[in-house]
Amino acid sequence: MIRVLFVCLGNICRSPMAEAVFARKIQLAGLSEQIEVDSAEPGTGTSARARTPEPAANSNSQESLLGKSRVIDTDDLTNFDYILVMDHMNCGMSSPWESHGNVKLFLEYAPAVAALDVPDPYYTAVRRSLQLIDQAADGLLGAIRKAHQI
Repeated sequence: MIRVLFVCLGNICRSPMAEAVFARKIQLAGLSEQIEVDSAEPGTGTSARARTPEPAANSNSQESLLGKSRVIDTDDLTNFDYILVMDHMNCGMSSPWESHGNVKLFLEYAPAVAALDVPDPYYTAVRRSLQLIDQAADGLLGAIRKAHQI
């Protein structure tokens, strides 16, 4: 099983959006039995995932984004093959992250995008965040398929 974890501050919008978008792409590709996806937050104490912006939650390209938030733990660093953070701020949230090789910025999988941070939809348009997440999810799925020959 290939395991993918999306991380953002609070786990209330960007990481659950990425989880839902990527889970849908996995399902459409027929890879649900081979790839597992989850989302978490780096331990800020915020757990209001139900506050995910309404337009994203109702998007026809997504599953439900509502659920219980969880805090990433040190076991996640070894249990997940891919840990994808939504912005630079989340890269250095705790010391185990800084030297771990499977932690990357999610938008690194969207080479056509100039920015490397997914904008927080609380401060920018939800649709722009969702567009970037969708592009990176395509790139990530392609990279996983190539790396794992699936």
